Amino acid sequence: MAFKGASAAMTAPSLWHSIMVKSKLWNDSWHAPYPFSNPKKQVTERFMADIGWAPPTEGWVMVNTDGASNGNPGPAGAGGVVRGPLGNWLGGFVAGIGTATAVLAELWAIYYGLELTWNLGHRMVKLASDSQLAIQLIQERHDPIHPYATLLNLIRRKIGQDWLVSLTHTYCEGNRVADWLSKHSLVYPYGMHELADPPIGVIPLLQDDVMGVTFERRVVATSSSTI
Repeated sequence: MAFKGASAAMTAPSLWHSIMVKSKLWNDSWHAPYPFSNPKKQVTERFMADIGWAPPTEGWVMVNTDGASNGNPGPAGAGGVVRGPLGNWLGGFVAGIGTATAVLAELWAIYYGLELTWNLGHRMVKLASDSQLAIQLIQERHDPIHPYATLLNLIRRKIGQDWLVSLTHTYCEGNRVADWLSKHSLVYPYGMHELADPPIGVIPLLQDDVMGVTFERRVVATSSSTI
């Protein structure tokens, strides 16, 4: 109606019918022998693994970020930390972002993490987030009307600056410092607040990471096999 005029509007019954027909077609496609004509099937394996913080290699820095939303959507914040190969604190941040969903909080955390790391002068960066969805949204291309399009473009432009940036997924057991900071951010006002030194409450987690403490977790590995 906004772009084509009132004559383009669908009546309630026709809109309902269109939704039902298209939903059925979509559902049927997933039950076809080879969805999307893919002759391979996904093989999923689950196994136990020891998960902990992974330090960067020499010359690189590791940025861990996390977002928190108390309600999804609800009051939200973000946090992150920049560390060297020995686990040394190079900088950190907390950010109040108002009311947001969990994935939006994760995206803001990644953006602020990149912004802080660039401002600190580091140019070989590995950024880890425990949100696989946030990473996928950044790496894939979306319609300009996607609700997060503006922020996604900001992140992509930031990554495209003159530096090396690698995005990677980590489990929450390897992201405990950023998780603590993201929850701590909920008491801060709107905007990003840099932390030159770690808050007292997060120091035990930093020490665990330096010592290589790990936690057992059941993880999923997916591979393709030809039918």
